[in-house]
Formats: sequence, C-alpha cells, structure tokens
Amino acid sequence: MQQDSKQHAEQYHDSESKNVETSIVKEENDGYKRADYLRKVCQDDPQSKAELSFRGKVRVSYDSFYKVMFCPLCKIASTFWTRVFKMLEFNQARTHSVKTPFDVPISQAPASRQYVNLQSGTVDRHDATESFRFMFVRNPYSMVFSAYVDKIVGPNPTMWKTFGEAGVKLIRKTNSRSCGSDLTFTEFLQLILYTDKSHRPLDCHVKQFFECKPCAVNYTYIGKMETFKDDTYHILNKFGQTQTLEVFNHSFSALHAEDAIDDSVSGPFSWKNAIVKCMPWAKALGRVWRKLQIRGVVGASKFPLSDEEASIISKEDFKKLVVEHGKTASSPERSQLKRQAYQEAFNSVPNEVLEGIRTVYLREFKLFGYDDRPDELYNKQDTKQQHGILEYSNVKEDIQL
Repeated sequence: MQQDSKQHAEQYHDSESKNVETSIVKEENDGYKRADYLRKVCQDDPQSKAELSFRGKVRVSYDSFYKVMFCPLCKIASTFWTRVFKMLEFNQARTHSVKTPFDVPISQAPASRQYVNLQSGTVDRHDATESFRFMFVRNPYSMVFSAYVDKIVGPNPTMWKTFGEAGVKLIRKTNSRSCGSDLTFTEFLQLILYTDKSHRPLDCHVKQFFECKPCAVNYTYIGKMETFKDDTYHILNKFGQTQTLEVFNHSFSALHAEDAIDDSVSGPFSWKNAIVKCMPWAKALGRVWRKLQIRGVVGASKFPLSDEEASIISKEDFKKLVVEHGKTASSPERSQLKRQAYQEAFNSVPNEVLEGIRTVYLREFKLFGYDDRPDELYNKQDTKQQHGILEYSNVKEDIQL
C-alpha cells in the first residue's frame, strides 16, 4: 500500500469537503503534516525502516462506502471511533437514526474484527488502497497515567487483578490485602518495566503503538489526543458528517463529559458485588469521585456523601450528583486539577523508573514527535505544593488549589 507520500497527502488536501462551515472545522490542520513527518522518520530510523516491508495484516475499522480506515489502539479514543463506524453503519442501513457516536451504546460497538491485508491492500475483499487511513496517538507519559487513573484509581476489580495484584506481588513481593487496589503509580510503572524486560506482551492499555504498523500502513492522517476535538472535526468533515458536526459544534464538550461520567459510574455499579469484597462501597464511590476530579469532570470540592448516604444511593442519583457538581466548577479549576494530578503523580516517580518508561516508549516518542524528556517531568527541583490528589483518604476534604 506504499505510494508517493506527497501525492498521497495532496490527494486529500485537494478533496477538502465543503459541507461544513469553517467556523466548525478549522482550515489549518496538522494531521497531514504529522503523517508526512512519520513517513520521514520511518525512512531514516533503522528500527522503523525495517517495518516498511511488512506485508501482513493489521486490525482496523473500515467503511467501504466512505473509503475510510481507522486503526484502533487502547486508551487512544478507540471506543469513540468504533462507535463512529457503527454510527455510519446504522445510518447507511437506515435501521437507526444516529446523530452522534455518543448515541451508540458501547454494547453495540464491539471491537472490530476487520483486518487490512497489506499485501493485497484489501479489507474484507474491498479494495482499500485509496482509502483515507488514520490513527490516533497520544503522549506515552499521558497514556500510562490515564491507564492508571482508569484502571486502578477508578474501581475496577478485573484491572485490579490484572495490574494491582500482579504488581503488588512482583514489585512489593507481598500479597495484596485489598485486591491490588492500593497499587501506587510508581509500582504501576515498575510493573510495565518488569513486563517489558521479561519480553512479555504489555496489556493493551499501556502497549506501544506498533500493532498499527505506523511505518507500513502509510497513514493519510495522524490524529493526536492532545488535539482530539480539532482532529475529530476534520476527519468527520472528510466524509460529510454534517449533522454530527452541527451537534458537536454546540455540545461536544458536554456530550464528552456526560459520556465520561456514564463510563466512570456505570462500571463500578455493575461490579459492586466484586468491589465490596475489596473495600467498603462508600470508599469505592469516593474513588470514583477522585477519578472524575483527576479527569477534570468535577471540581475540587469534597466527596459529598456520608458513608450511609453512599451505601443507599442509586446509580442514576449518583450520576446526577456528579453532573450537578461538575456544573458548579469552573473550566479553569477543572483543568488545573487535571494538570496538578498529572504533575503530582510523576513527581512521585524515581528518576530511574521514569527513564525506564522513556526507554520502553522511545520509538513512539520519535515517530510522533513527542518530547521524551519534558522539563515538567524531568526537572523536579522546583516542584509545586503537593495536594495529595492520589491520596484517597482525603477525598472528603476540599482540594485547596
């Protein structure tokens, strides 16, 4: 599927859709430049250059009508884009009228089982050689922190077992008394290092990006989580999703927050019987609250329920409570919480562990233009006041920013 990179990029620049006003979709977009940069690094870097000859199969989502292909990676908007492709499928079949991917239940958007054959350039016998091919990436430091928050901070008994119990046993060399829910961020990173050093595959939530074969597929466009909204608008505009963009233009942030709340709350309530074997339910809901603070959904206010109130509150009432508190917090406050939590987490990590993580994801840093030694993580001499955001014992106190 290799072709002249300049011609390939110009093909899609010249076919810019006029369906949506420029107030919705920015004319300037860096996704094509990122793809050009990726192709250059792939040619220049010996390790990456070897991948150029790969002619196997890569798992993708593909729509033959719009000729668009997406390679999913865990923790990098894979669920969102899987729902986008399901939305396209529903609307083409006219079985549902779906305005946005958030209207597609996650249960109806299972992981794709499609594969692109790089030898023939086909997906399910469809010629995909001229398709618009994209993937999303994110800063590896941000990825591992997000995975920790979602899978350890937020109550998740399955992930506590996968990461927590294994981490406690291998890193602390003791048995966990709390199902692995007390795994620290540093221990989480040490587990990644141990797994990588043992030449075992990393869990998909912290895995390197090589499954998408970034040097072999010849991607048209590289989206980044750091510019998710702009990249998403641009890609949806490429295949004429005017109705979706019109909704997003007015309520994208609200829909995204609502979806984050539903995801963070519904899971723990469905796993309640397993969770209470590890910790009291009130403590578990307190950790859901802290997870949502770290994600910037609610502000710095304390967890508002007593143990008794937490024991009887319903899932829907808890969601309403989260929504109400989210509305009372300003956007700057929520953004500051996110930044502070990220900084505090990495301030706790020893330099040798941080350097190990840098090495594990060094290829990702190179391919996608991320700084592998950012000052905010490596220069710890002038650290700001710590607020104990990853200390769950203080969840019933306001965080003083």
